[in-house]
Order: sequence, then structure tokens, then C-alpha cells
Amino acid sequence: MKNLKGFTLIELLVVISIIALLMSILMPALGRVREQGKTVACLGKLKQWGVVFEMYTQDNNGYFYDYICIDDEAYFEYYQDYEMKICPRATKSIREGARDPYATHVENCDETPASYGTNAFQTSNTSGSGNRGVDIIWKTPNVKQSNLVPVYGDIQQWSNLTPLPWDEPPSYPTEPLDGNNDEMRNACITRHGTIVQWVFADWSARKVGLRELWDLRWHRKWVEQKKEVGEPDWPDWMKNL
Repeated sequence: MKNLKGFTLIELLVVISIIALLMSILMPALGRVREQGKTVACLGKLKQWGVVFEMYTQDNNGYFYDYICIDDEAYFEYYQDYEMKICPRATKSIREGARDPYATHVENCDETPASYGTNAFQTSNTSGSGNRGVDIIWKTPNVKQSNLVPVYGDIQQWSNLTPLPWDEPPSYPTEPLDGNNDEMRNACITRHGTIVQWVFADWSARKVGLRELWDLRWHRKWVEQKKEVGEPDWPDWMKNL
């Protein structure tokens, strides 16, 4: 009968070292896959929002709601699940220890947590308010190049935004909002790296590069205003995006 020989201490240490090396290689990759999965899940939620907005406008003579946020009165009967307002990469509030852009905010209308917000220029409110003059609000999704008109998507704070072409980009990725020229900064966030995700007025949902935010049609006069002001003064961290 042959003698059975066990592992020597050196052999065991070699095996353990190899396993540790493999783990050090695989763990970052697994982490990236997990985060990519959250981004995919976020886009899936926004595609569902496209269905919500499409059903609402079909039932209301082709018009958006006449206010600027997602609340019980208008859209709730079409989704009835508050979790739809939360991106998988931004699920906790600042009070729970999260930090922008990975924190939820509170909806102005129903005070529920959310990590998405509306383009306030979509409203059909004909009185207009603030930046939302009656001559530049969309009122309806039935417009040319509706695939470039943002409706609902990733934002950092507040439940809506009214960006303008001359809004300045953030000086660095996590620059806090201070109320000055912050409308676009509220959307120009690194929650998904160098992209954010939005649903558009043709009810498609897709990734949007951070610099591309300034090329979308947030309101009716965006193109002509953008021609007047030109490109923003891009900070160093955005120049090669």
C-alpha cells in the first residue's frame, strides 16, 4: 500500500497566495459588474417612466401635466410604486449617510424620496413661472426632435430643474450646489460615471454624456439661445469626456 503524502507548509502557502492573487484580480471586476448592473436597472426604470408619461399624455389630449413634479394627483395612478422614483445607485438620503450624487432628495409635491427629477420646461402650465415663460415651455411631447427633449431622469437635488444654455458646468465632479447657475449642475452629476440617464419626449430612455447635456433641447428656444452663447467653458475634468 502506497503512503499518502499531504501538502507541505510551503505548498499550502503557495496555494493560499494564488487564491489571494486571484481574489485581488476578481473583486474589482465583480464590483464593476455590480455597479454596471445598477446602471442597467436604472435605465430599465426610466424606460418604465416612458410608458407612464406616454399613457398620461394619451389620456390628457396629448399634454403634459400642468405642474412640474411627479405626484399623486397626476401620474400616481399610472405607476403606483414609489420605488420607481429611486435609482438603484441613489437609494439613501443624506440623513441616512448618503452623499450627492448618490443620495435621494424629497419630492416637492408628495414628500416621498426620489433620485430622479423632471425637466420643468415640459409643464403645460400656460401661466409660466421663473424661467418657464409660456413661449419656451413644451406643453406637449408632440414636437419635432422629441428624442432630444428630456422629460425625466437623474438629478442630484430638488424634484425638477430649469437649465439654460449659459449655465456653467461644475468645476469638479462633486462640487456642491450653491444656488448660482446650478440648474444644469443639478443634472451634470457622476452617479453613473461620465453619463447620466434620461427618458425623452419620444418615450425612449438612454444614456447621456455629461457634455451632451448642453446639446439637448431643454426648452423651445434652446437651439437659438445656444448659438448666441456658444459652448461652455469646460473645466479640465470634462474636456476629454
